[in-house]
Amino acid sequence: MGGKSLESMAEGLMTETLTEAATTFFGARKALEDEIELYRRRLGELERVEAEVLGRAAALHSLLPGPAAVRDFYAALGVDPGPLAEASARPLREGVRAPFALVPWRRYAGLLLAAYGALAEAADTYLHGRHAHGPGGRKVQTANVDQLRDWCGALNARIEALNRDQPPSGTMSFVRGLDPARQERSRLADAPLVDYAASLDSELAFAPVSCPAAQRPATPGLPPAHAVRDAVLAQGRALWAADSAGARARAAAWARARGKS
Repeated sequence: MGGKSLESMAEGLMTETLTEAATTFFGARKALEDEIELYRRRLGELERVEAEVLGRAAALHSLLPGPAAVRDFYAALGVDPGPLAEASARPLREGVRAPFALVPWRRYAGLLLAAYGALAEAADTYLHGRHAHGPGGRKVQTANVDQLRDWCGALNARIEALNRDQPPSGTMSFVRGLDPARQERSRLADAPLVDYAASLDSELAFAPVSCPAAQRPATPGLPPAHAVRDAVLAQGRALWAADSAGARARAAAWARARGKS
């Protein structure tokens, strides 16, 4: 076999190896970029679900006479509302109606219970998700804190592993090693290249993604309406007894606002 054939084989092997290295390096980065983009889209979906929770909370709180009454309401249910107590979003009243009742306080208390029920359902969806119809009619799980917290941890572990195990400088060094002549010519430039490699790795490293509600979720888990029905109705009756005119005015404001939405 002639020297030319050996040289051609060596060049072909080098080309194949370089192609495989590039495919591995860029393929791994592209796959991670795609997953990060998908994760961020789901995080945006969760933010919209969170906005609904806060709107439901603001609507419920509009039926109560003030911050102290809000705190008392959750205390009566045995719940620490956390950030929920400070909800300042636009009240979301859609889908909540006052039930029919002949006794006025029961109508007000029933509206309070319905508003709480809508909030509890939204909070459960935010924290744990629910099944919905996705593309092609298949069932999908809506974006939720449980899902995205787990995904965030796994994704950040992948980011850390790729930054550590597949740095750009490693691929660059591998490619240089395939060409001994070029490697010898670069020997005198090794010191500057070390600094360049560190800078390249730092510049091209993937940043960790942010996890949803990293410190505290926007709402705690809330008991369903049927489990706290008596406590909510008792709160409604007590508020009506303390200031029936105020309670009537808040219920009327709810009806007017709902009618305009």
